Amino acid sequence: MITGLGLCPGFGLSDSDRWALSHSGGDSSTPSPNTSASSSEKKIDGRGPSMDSGSPIILMLLRRLRDSRSTTLASNLALLSVRIAQVVSKACTRSSCPSFWETEVLQNIQENDWYLNFRMPKETFNVLCDQLHPYINPQITNMLDPVPLEKRVAVTINGLASNVEFHDVANLFGIGTSTACNIFWEVCEALSKLRRVFVKRPKTVPEVQAIITGFERKTGFPMCAGALDGTHIPIIAPVSYPTDYYNRKGWYSVLLQGLVDHTYCFLDFDVGWPGKCHDAYVFECSRLCHKLEDGTFFPPFSRNIQGVNIPVLIVADSAYSLTSNIMKPFPEGTVRGPRAAYNASLSHARIQVEHTFGHLKGRWRCIMKRNDCQTQNVKYVVSACVVLHNFCEMHKVAYQEPQEDVLDQPETGPEQHDVPALSPAERIREALVAHIHTNQ
Repeated sequence: MITGLGLCPGFGLSDSDRWALSHSGGDSSTPSPNTSASSSEKKIDGRGPSMDSGSPIILMLLRRLRDSRSTTLASNLALLSVRIAQVVSKACTRSSCPSFWETEVLQNIQENDWYLNFRMPKETFNVLCDQLHPYINPQITNMLDPVPLEKRVAVTINGLASNVEFHDVANLFGIGTSTACNIFWEVCEALSKLRRVFVKRPKTVPEVQAIITGFERKTGFPMCAGALDGTHIPIIAPVSYPTDYYNRKGWYSVLLQGLVDHTYCFLDFDVGWPGKCHDAYVFECSRLCHKLEDGTFFPPFSRNIQGVNIPVLIVADSAYSLTSNIMKPFPEGTVRGPRAAYNASLSHARIQVEHTFGHLKGRWRCIMKRNDCQTQNVKYVVSACVVLHNFCEMHKVAYQEPQEDVLDQPETGPEQHDVPALSPAERIREALVAHIHTNQ
């Protein structure tokens, strides 16, 4: 028997029929109004009436009961089929029901509102969709019309930009929550595949010279081709090894290491290290460090400054070690004159990475506020955001300051001790001190 559908087992019998049937068994002592007392003594066993009883009313009532049970079952099955069809129909048509995307975005939205919702102009959004097209192929099924590519990208960008729950994004775009979730991860994966397209280190001498020139014109620091630092991405407490992710600021995070140029574009990044790790340790374990050490990250290029051959350099804060490729400031409080000018110039160059982190988090709030994804999935979200950030910067998308201040504040770890005086790294730094002092 199917229950909960508003039907009862006695459907089809009148009240008098039910009374007659209930009083026709052997345990009844009250005769039916239309039968003699002898007829009430006839027995009905568990399989049905005794066929030798010769009681026509018993046979008639049992036939009615059998017919009513068949009718009830058929009615319940029919009602269940209708309700299933309604659910399937709702699922099939929900993706095409009027929503924010169909009624507002495609018809009425103004350019300023488009930017606020999708962090880029509509023309740039269309270019992004073209870039993602080879990696996103909506499948047509018998039940559901595929969500268009443009809507998939919009769902994901809106989620990254707003950091709202999946069910809120789903309601906004008129799709199911599970559909919104699947679309989000599909597009994030596709964006990660575009890393090689939009996150690129300089591979030729003209490319690295352009970055060096840009830094020197902007900050006065020579031979700099990148600013290096790390930033924390807030997360929920992981299930496994939560103390490893509890940072010195007092909350759970994963680390994003970034190397950026003078235009706020990432040249390289590494994400996923537990928040308890120091920036210098993350760098020493990174592929970037290994490539710098073996001289394969930048193309071979150098410049003679103050009689010293200066290679392509990266600037960083005092948490990093001084090497022939990484310049750091002199310890504060002990410098004056030319060394103070060097520190100021290096700080001006290094702040480019802090501004880049600020732009990244300002555009994509899912990594500025606490990200509630599983810890192992956060790196895919961050990778997608970095790719989108570089895409926006490369297409000259203006950055609009958010209401709250999101300039990334550097967390300086334990200061790394300088190498012995007159080492190659120290000679390079002293040559830069003299050059900057001379050209002030």
